[in-house]
Order: sequence, then C-alpha cells, then structure tokens
Amino acid sequence: MSLNNMDTTEVAEDPIERFSQKYAANDGKSESTAERYATHLRRWRDWLEQRGKDIEDVAEDVNAREADGVTAYDVVDHLEAMSLSGYAENTANGAWAAISTFYQTLREFRQNPADSDLEAFNGRSWSATTQIEKSEREKVKYLPPEDIEALVEHVPSPVPRNALIVRLLYATGLRRGELCNLRVKDINRDEQRVS
Repeated sequence: MSLNNMDTTEVAEDPIERFSQKYAANDGKSESTAERYATHLRRWRDWLEQRGKDIEDVAEDVNAREADGVTAYDVVDHLEAMSLSGYAENTANGAWAAISTFYQTLREFRQNPADSDLEAFNGRSWSATTQIEKSEREKVKYLPPEDIEALVEHVPSPVPRNALIVRLLYATGLRRGELCNLRVKDINRDEQRVS
C-alpha cells in the first residue's frame, strides 16, 4: 500500500500500520524509508510470533534475559538470526533502525528494547562504519568547486536540468532519494532554503 494513498484519519488497529501512519505524517520522511521500515517490522513481528511474543508487549524490564514481553535480547537475537540467515550487515542495521524507530514513534511503550544499554549491545553494531574506530576511518573526500564546475560543464542532456541537479546536490548535501522526493513547495526562494 502506498503511504500517499493511506487514510490517516482513522487509527489503524495493526501496530505496523499505526506506525506507518505516524511516520508518514511526519514531514520530511521518505515514503521509501517508511515502506522499507514496514517490511523490516513485519519480519520482526513474524520472528516474535514464532517465539510466542507480541510486538506490542514490551517487557517491564527490557534488559531481562527471560521475560514475557519483548526485550533487548530479542532484538539482539533477531538481528543475529538475520545475520546467520545470510542477510547483509546493512540489512540487519536497517532492521535495527526500523525496530528502534517503531518503538520511538508510537511512544506507547515504557522502554525501547532496541535502545537498551544492555551489555549485549555494547561494542556491537550492525553498521559497518560504527565498528571502525574514528581514527581509522578514511577521511571524507569532498570535490573542490572547480571539479564541480567541470562536472556541470559535462553533464548529459537535458543540460539545464542536470546542471541544476549537480549544483543542488553539491550545495545542499541532499542524498539521491531526497532529491527524487523534492517538490517545488520544498524550496523557499526568498530564504534560499530547501526544507
């Protein structure tokens, strides 16, 4: 279901639909991200149900190893199961972000099991870049303005549109998905801002 066509006047009974409604209603949220999160959350819900747990039943103590509700250990176990099933690290990281955002967005839960200070999370990340010490990371390489101008001069047709895209990406730091979702109403010419 496209989030643009979703009726947000009624509150959905399904927690993932409720999440999608709230997430989609928040300006600046990409529809593709919301749909990807919903996919991760359906996988998370299925995984929990196989273990006799409900996605909405968060444990009183999310750091408890054995509890009736969802715990931080469930999140860790789910992400490790994804890894063992052959999912890429970035996919597991996306699942973690979706689970965390789900519990943050709905705000119906006392604690967020995906944002626990649990020892199992310590030193563990499902993101490749956070596992690398900052001192060991490669420096981000920025193109100097003269290289941007050379790029602008050699864009394919339609030249005016593509030159504008290159300049806009460089000036704002937009990602390609954000650029694709950009609408005229998002541009404030008076303040020279993109929102």
